[in-house]
Amino acid sequence: MKKIFVLAVFLAVLFLPARYSSGQETSIAVGPFPQKVVVKYLFPAGTATTEAQLIAITKSSALKFSSGIGEQEKEQIESMPGLPYRNMICAAKSGNILWVGTSMGAARYDGKEWQYLEGPEYLLDDRVISIAISDDGTAWLATAKGVT
Repeated sequence: MKKIFVLAVFLAVLFLPARYSSGQETSIAVGPFPQKVVVKYLFPAGTATTEAQLIAITKSSALKFSSGIGEQEKEQIESMPGLPYRNMICAAKSGNILWVGTSMGAARYDGKEWQYLEGPEYLLDDRVISIAISDDGTAWLATAKGVT
């Protein structure tokens, strides 16, 4: 009896996966995958970031870099679940995308999840003092050392 049971289990393990996988091919659809493309514009040592420099780099006088946000909006954003770092300095929103600048990097929220950018791979300086978003959705993150 024990040999029959072992044989039945062996045959089930051997043939059942083949039965369920044959002829039932599945595929997954791959949608657009957002990429982090980073371009850095370094300011000369000892110079401060100015509105004129930011406009020259972004080649758009229509951009408005904003460093200040209202207290109520700040409290609202800082209470959002998942925000990686809560020491907010600035914020900007375009459509459904929210960018937050902090003293320890920047965060991007698309309505579902946060992406966090910090360190030399993404920013010239971790303290993001101002953010502007161009018409095409490009975010410009200003720091004391330059713009990313």
